[in-house]
Amino acid sequence: MIYIDYIAGAHGNYLEFVCNTFMAGVRSTGSIFSDVGAAHAKKYIDPKVFTVWQHVGGSYAPLVNQQVIAITFAPDDLLPLQAVSMLRAGNFDVDELEVDTYNKLNRSSYVNQLAQIQQSYFQDTRVEGYQIVRSDHWPVVQSVAEFEALPVAIKTECERLHGLVKLELSADYPDCPRWILRDFFKHGFLNSSEHGMVLEDQNRRSTYSADNSVYEFPFASFYQTEQFVQELQKLAAHFGFEFDNNNEFGQLHQEFTQRQHYAIIKQQCDQLVEDTIAGNNVHIPHMNLLMESYIEACVEHHYKQQLPTGRNTWFTNTQQIQQALQ
Repeated sequence: MIYIDYIAGAHGNYLEFVCNTFMAGVRSTGSIFSDVGAAHAKKYIDPKVFTVWQHVGGSYAPLVNQQVIAITFAPDDLLPLQAVSMLRAGNFDVDELEVDTYNKLNRSSYVNQLAQIQQSYFQDTRVEGYQIVRSDHWPVVQSVAEFEALPVAIKTECERLHGLVKLELSADYPDCPRWILRDFFKHGFLNSSEHGMVLEDQNRRSTYSADNSVYEFPFASFYQTEQFVQELQKLAAHFGFEFDNNNEFGQLHQEFTQRQHYAIIKQQCDQLVEDTIAGNNVHIPHMNLLMESYIEACVEHHYKQQLPTGRNTWFTNTQQIQQALQ
């Protein structure tokens, strides 16, 4: 058996089907694609030769002395990869992530990102804030319990006038402001080595046994047909197969690419970044949450300046981005 290791959203199931069908000659029946374009509906007639590395409850069975195909990705792949991951592995639209955020992220693929958001944005800072705004005749407060026990009039003034309210992201308070999510993902794009998907990939691959034979397959090739064919030919030769680049494969991959709604979002965002830097006033169509984060990251990286945070509604043209930097 040849195992395919990949992070959620990196098209591991599609690669499995292509390798089994057009290299190993494994027969199958029916369409492989789900409604969101994932190749999760595979129905093989013959035993598989290639298989995705199965995991249960977020943990992976160890692979020892095995042949492994690892789907790898670069920083430039993070935007489409993360969008696909949340739509398919997460089964939710990333553009609606501010609603029921806690429950959407509280699963094995995203629980680390949830913990990072909670730690970075939802610490209870009311005691520290109280010490800054405290009047001389107000009680001294050193703990959350003492803050909660303040006289009603003082506590109300702290909450309404000074904004000292407890922010919480939990099962009881599952929604998260969009600006917080945008800021969180922006930092991942600014610092790709600390991006949640990069860290998850490193953690998973750290479980590899030194006895495994690992072949790396680039994620970016899925969206470039000519490059994808070349990579499949190299992969087939490595494992002693021949890749059958026939009409059936051509039709299959055409259907695959047509179903990849996020394949070109990086190009769309990069064009808006270029327009912003050039000073062009261009209308910005609706961007999903990750696209907003990516554009802000690119703009901040170019100007070495941070855009204002705290806005749940986003820019509608590039001139507004330029003005926000002034």
